[in-house]
Amino acid sequence: MTLNGDWRCKRRSATMLIDSHLGLLWSMRYAVCEQMDEAFFWLERAYQQHDFYLPWIQYTSCYAPSLRADHRYDALLAKMGLPI
Repeated sequence: MTLNGDWRCKRRSATMLIDSHLGLLWSMRYAVCEQMDEAFFWLERAYQQHDFYLPWIQYTSCYAPSLRADHRYDALLAKMGLPI
């Protein structure tokens, strides 16, 4: 593999890693702004992308209490096999 090819491969891997966490980051942003539909859209996207950090939402204090009160929050935890 050439130096250019190796660089492209590393860049693609880094981009995929960053993209895989965007759903969780965007969901946090919308949760803080109490835009629940958007927050759950991005949480679902993070779930579909198998975001490694997604299970930590149950311990993250930045999520708005209204997000945790929404029935979709418990459904997401249950879908991930986490305690409700």
